[in-house]
Amino acid sequence: MVSLPSVQRFLDKTVAGGAAGPVSRDEIYRDLRFPRGVDVPVARPYTAINMVSTVDGKVAIGGPGTTRLIGSPTDHLLMARIELQADAVLLGAGLVRQDDPPYPTLTPDQRAQRTAMGLRPDPLWAVVSTRGELEPLPRVFAGPREHTALFCGRAIASERRRALEQHTQLFVAETERVDAHWLGRVLREQLGVGSMICLGGPTLNATLVEAGAADELFLTLAPKLQGGSHRPTVLEGHGFPPEHLLPLELLSLYGDGDELYLRYRLSAS
Repeated sequence: MVSLPSVQRFLDKTVAGGAAGPVSRDEIYRDLRFPRGVDVPVARPYTAINMVSTVDGKVAIGGPGTTRLIGSPTDHLLMARIELQADAVLLGAGLVRQDDPPYPTLTPDQRAQRTAMGLRPDPLWAVVSTRGELEPLPRVFAGPREHTALFCGRAIASERRRALEQHTQLFVAETERVDAHWLGRVLREQLGVGSMICLGGPTLNATLVEAGAADELFLTLAPKLQGGSHRPTVLEGHGFPPEHLLPLELLSLYGDGDELYLRYRLSAS
């Protein structure tokens, strides 16, 4: 029996002449070219959600630092590649507390590549936290202040606000919770973000999707099962009624061994 190469393209509507068959890893998400913003109904960045889950839908499988155990090294590579091709990365407070990701250090070649694509040379990493309760200080805010932003609701304590402003650009909403449309306007109009990747968590994903403020979903389906109850899935929040489930259009499907990489376009919600 002749074994097939590990990486396969099954479908890609975004690549001219992208026939199904064996490909190199370098061909997956090599040239995404996201649109430079969305203007209707409000100005906001073009936004894609990027998640990895087990086959039974779990996106959090344990304590801090365990999320990376879901996907393979190829998933980690593709995640970084997707992020590299957008102006900004958006994270929810729960994800920051759980995994505490650091702000990335880009090489000169990567910064030049981003500049050539019309992106910020250094990405903006933005965090959404209703009350700004992020202690100890997350690693993402350890870098240059101008490369990060924090979006909070109006209930943030004044002393916490003063402390966080020393480390990041702080934007406080007039509402209790951070509204997706306000968030998008600030990112687009004040911070110049044209495209953005949201890494979750599931509650932030739901906020964006339910507001019609997410355009694509990148989903790695890892060939693993966890089982159990009360573990979050890709999307939490209120959910959609049975007669109005949100339809998706499959844009591409790749695989590396038994792991699958799906890219969907979201319909307006």
